[in-house]
Amino acid sequence: MHVINKQYNTNINITDHRKSPRMFYKHVLFPYREAIGVWQRHNLKYYSGILRVIVKSDGLCFEELIPPPKIGGDFKVLDFLKIGYDSSSDQQVIENKSQLAKSSTVRVLASEDAGLSIILPDAIDLTVNPESWRDVMSEYVRMIGGEDATMTDLLLLRFIETLHSRGLHRYLKLEEPRTNIHKFPLTEGIFLGDYGAHGIEVVQLQIRQPPTTVAGTQGVKVTGDPNITFGEITFRITDDRCLDMTLDDQISMANIEKFQDDPKYTELTDDQELDFVIPQDCFEREAVPFKKCRGRWSCEGQIAQHGGYNPSFIPAQFILFDHQYFGVIFIELASIVLYRRVTDHIFIK
Repeated sequence: MHVINKQYNTNINITDHRKSPRMFYKHVLFPYREAIGVWQRHNLKYYSGILRVIVKSDGLCFEELIPPPKIGGDFKVLDFLKIGYDSSSDQQVIENKSQLAKSSTVRVLASEDAGLSIILPDAIDLTVNPESWRDVMSEYVRMIGGEDATMTDLLLLRFIETLHSRGLHRYLKLEEPRTNIHKFPLTEGIFLGDYGAHGIEVVQLQIRQPPTTVAGTQGVKVTGDPNITFGEITFRITDDRCLDMTLDDQISMANIEKFQDDPKYTELTDDQELDFVIPQDCFEREAVPFKKCRGRWSCEGQIAQHGGYNPSFIPAQFILFDHQYFGVIFIELASIVLYRRVTDHIFIK
C-alpha cells in the first residue's frame, strides 16, 4: 500500500474485505497507468472538453471538468468512469456513471503515443424516449450555463454535438504549463475567460521559449466554440514593448484607436504599476475590478464566422493585472475579456 500511495500521490485505504492493495495495483493501476493524468478531448466538434484521471481510495476515477458559468467559480466535477477490482470475481470492474453515454460495455485504451480512448459501443440512444432526453437536455443546460440558464440555439447545438459523440471519446494529454523560473513578467498557465453567448471557455497561455520576449505569447483555446474552435489561437501578443497609456488615452475606444496609430512605450520594471481604466464605451463581459496593471502590450485577437469561416485577426491589447488575472481588449468589438488562472484547479498536486 505504501508503494501505491507514494507512486500515485494518493492515500489508498482499502476497507472493503473483497479488495486488496496488491491486486488493485495488478488489475487496475498497472494496466491503466498510462491513463492517469489530465486529458483534452479531440473528437467533440468545436468544443472539446477536459478529463482528469486520478487514483482515489475506491478506484481509478475518470472525472469530467466542466467550466463554471462565471470565471470566479469552481469547475463542476462530473464522475464519468470508475475502475476498481473485485476479488470475489478476480477481475476489474468498470462502472459507467455518465448520463449522456450510458453503455453496458466500456473499453478504455491508453498509451503514451496514441493517447486515451474510451469506447462505449452500445451507448443508449436517449432520443428514443422524448421525456427522458428532454430531462437530460435540461440538466445539461443547467450544468453548462448555471441553474438559471435557459435553452438557446448555441446550447442546443452544443448538446446535440455532445450527444452524437457519446459513443467514442478520444483524448490527447494536456501537458501541465511550465513554471516561470526566469525573471519574466508572464507565467504560462490555464485560464478561464468569458466568451459571451458561448459561455466560459478554457484558454492556455503559452510563452515563446526561451522566455526572452513577451511578443509571441499566445492564448490557445483548450475548449472552444463554433466560431473559434478548440486548439486555435484566440489572441497573441505582437510587440515586446510595454505600452504607456494615460487615463485619457483609455477613456474611450476612439481614444484607444487614436493611441494605436501613434503608440508610446515605457520600460517594464519589476515593481511597475500603470494606471488602468475601462473605456466608457467598452463592454465588460465580466466585471473588471482593477484600477492598476503591471503591463500592457499590443496584440491581436482572432474572430471568425460560425463554423470557423473567414477567420481573421483584429487589433487588441493584452493587459496584465497580476499573476492570477489578465485581460484582452478586442478593439473592433469594443469589448474586454477578463481571464483568471485555474491551473491548480485542474492539475492537483
